[in-house]
Amino acid sequence: MKAAEVKENEGQRLQALLETALLDTEPEVSFDELVELASEICQTPIALVSLVDAERQWFKARKGLTAPETERSISFCGHAIHEQKIFIVEDAQADERFYDNPLVVGDPKLRFYAGAVLKTPDNFAIGTLCVIDHQPRSLSPAQERALEILAHQVTQLIELRKSNLKLREHMQTLVAQTQIISRQQQELIVSAELAALGKMAAGIAHEINNPLAVIQGRAFQLRRSLQSGTLEPAHMIKGFEYIESMCLRIGKIIRGLRAFARDAAQDPQQDELLQRIIEETIDLCGERFRASHIELRVAGDLHLTLSCRRTQISQVLLNLLNNAHDAIEGLEQKWVEIEVRSLPHFVQIRVTDSGSGIPEPVVRHMMEPFFTTKDVGRGTGLGLSIAKGIVESHDGQFRYDGSGPHTCFVVELPFQGPATLSEEPSHPAGNLDTE
Repeated sequence: MKAAEVKENEGQRLQALLETALLDTEPEVSFDELVELASEICQTPIALVSLVDAERQWFKARKGLTAPETERSISFCGHAIHEQKIFIVEDAQADERFYDNPLVVGDPKLRFYAGAVLKTPDNFAIGTLCVIDHQPRSLSPAQERALEILAHQVTQLIELRKSNLKLREHMQTLVAQTQIISRQQQELIVSAELAALGKMAAGIAHEINNPLAVIQGRAFQLRRSLQSGTLEPAHMIKGFEYIESMCLRIGKIIRGLRAFARDAAQDPQQDELLQRIIEETIDLCGERFRASHIELRVAGDLHLTLSCRRTQISQVLLNLLNNAHDAIEGLEQKWVEIEVRSLPHFVQIRVTDSGSGIPEPVVRHMMEPFFTTKDVGRGTGLGLSIAKGIVESHDGQFRYDGSGPHTCFVVELPFQGPATLSEEPSHPAGNLDTE
């Protein structure tokens, strides 16, 4: 028996084989079908896709043979990988290289072998598509050509499989990177919301401190009057009523702050009174406007009902109000108006400020995530893009209206209908106490 020689490029060849990621993998129908076809065309009982490893030949697909692999030193494929054309042994018993080979003298009693080499695009021979018979024989030219074509299809299949594995790895990497980006975006969104909360912090502290001071003052007056014996029932009732109203005001501010700070994306849409949404939003930023001497006006038909996630709509309005505040804080004329218009199929909420509009180059990009014209540290550039996404998730539209002399953003939401009297808040539309 003569073992096949090992070439100088054996290390590179083995590396090319490893890169196919085929060794010791499960059977695959696509390879099995090509082996079946080779057996049928060449009329042999045995056909194999054989990969020649360092010490063995391993069969990716096999027909007519139960063994999954054999030693490389006794393999016919070890010889075949060094050939440019099909390697054919018509009668192994009459060939000095194989007459005493264990595969010839013992099971599977091999007599005929024909192997077409499998080469990578870099021209490394990694194995063969071979057909085997227990009887001496030969192949016709047509069968030889068919075996070469099938071997080429096997190599194409190997490369396709390799490409698919790489694509799968890239997809897994992309999914992982997308998840990282998504988490980072969520963190930036939270950061944007916290930044908005930071802008409100001073105003909210004032909103709460004022009624606390009133409560403390009224409680002191009532205690002094009670101690001196001059406390009249009517005065006592009026004092307690005032304290109660201040507590309700504080509770309303805290509830609004808690609602704004939470993630409402998974909340169900419910019928909400628009005036209540606007009032709760202004409760969170009214003091900031007062401190900057910015007039905040509300106009239009507020007695309308929207099917929405109230917290999210409040977040949109709060973002627009904070942006308007920052834009006009240094102007001589300082006012912001929230106007509600009832149209046939939707409600239009227009937030207009006394600014002179936004330059066209900025308008083209301002709805894009992370685009901002603010100084570093003053904004993430996510506000308008998040607002747009929230409104669109409500089947509405969010846009900038540059047709007028002032800066105006428009929120359009599907119209539900007018509110019932029992739904209406006590505060009418008009100028709010921001002076």
